[in-house]
Amino acid sequence: MTTKRRAALLAASILAAAAIFALEWPTDAPRALTTFGTRSDGRFSTGVELGSTDGLVRTAAAGDLAFVLDGDRLAGGFPSTLGAFAVVAHSRDLTTVYGGLEPGTLSSYLATVHERDILGRIRAPSGVPGGAAWFGVFDRAKDAWVNPLILLAPEKDAQIPQIRAVFLSNQERSFRLGEARSVRQGRYEVLLDAVDPAEAAPERAPYSLRLLVDGIERFACRFDSAAAPDGVLRFNLKDSRTGPAFYDERGFMRLGTLDLARGAAFLSVSVADFAGNASELTYQLAVE
Repeated sequence: MTTKRRAALLAASILAAAAIFALEWPTDAPRALTTFGTRSDGRFSTGVELGSTDGLVRTAAAGDLAFVLDGDRLAGGFPSTLGAFAVVAHSRDLTTVYGGLEPGTLSSYLATVHERDILGRIRAPSGVPGGAAWFGVFDRAKDAWVNPLILLAPEKDAQIPQIRAVFLSNQERSFRLGEARSVRQGRYEVLLDAVDPAEAAPERAPYSLRLLVDGIERFACRFDSAAAPDGVLRFNLKDSRTGPAFYDERGFMRLGTLDLARGAAFLSVSVADFAGNASELTYQLAVE
């Protein structure tokens, strides 16, 4: 089976799962502080961070408590990137993961859990009321992380994603589109600085991205899932650019390279959030 075929089947299966399996928000505040794909610690997140006011984390659906780490270190002494966490296995081959919990508060005595059972309490950072929990959804059959927002009730989101900057970069320098009106012909990397802001969460990643050059699509990606069939985790199985190096060291998204010939060039970048709010900017360049 080709990579393109696998990507299409994975996307179709995720949409089918959303139609037949819904999850409850694990915290009492139905808002995501970070989104699926947000850059964190030099890599993109395969889950979301959820805010809370009461500090409690509850099961998103009924299932079996498959694993509990009531501490911050794994077997062998390795540190847990999620801190203390719990894993619940559900029907339809879905697993939910709840991280960032306070050691000593996890309900390890439970074997079977019901929807909205308390799993533990969030380890709240100093000065942050309620704190935040990490929440991930894994499809065991497809061996892929799924964007939790696909399966959760929609959050209230009226803010439009922001395209803060688009750059053309080569080995010599970077050109910020809108400020630079002309560039020399040659090969350039396209870099995008864009966010999906929300209240108290200004740096969330958008849900979808698209780049057109002279009306032709050169890059498109939706953050539906992340899988690693060849050992490299990617958002889009048919596009190697959406892997570990998708973000550069500044947090800009790499949209690939362009070979610009002399003449006029039109670049259009659009981003959208999960609620459907969208932004688009078009730039005209003189290539000398």
